[in-house]
Amino acid sequence: MANNPITEHCTKHIPVRYHFVRNAVTDQHIEIFYIKGTNNPADMFTKNLGYIKFEQCRSQIGLVFN
Repeated sequence: MANNPITEHCTKHIPVRYHFVRNAVTDQHIEIFYIKGTNNPADMFTKNLGYIKFEQCRSQIGLVFN
């Protein structure tokens, strides 16, 4: 929806925050791209992960513990 400005009849009552995202993409303030589900670092914040997957997600977002 952010990349395709054509409005369908189902998108009639979309909250304003989504229109904000569409405008931010149009103005090139943000970029939206596809991340494969197995490489999604957001899993770190939403799921219980094993050590290996946790380390992979942590390195993807640049989180380092000293």
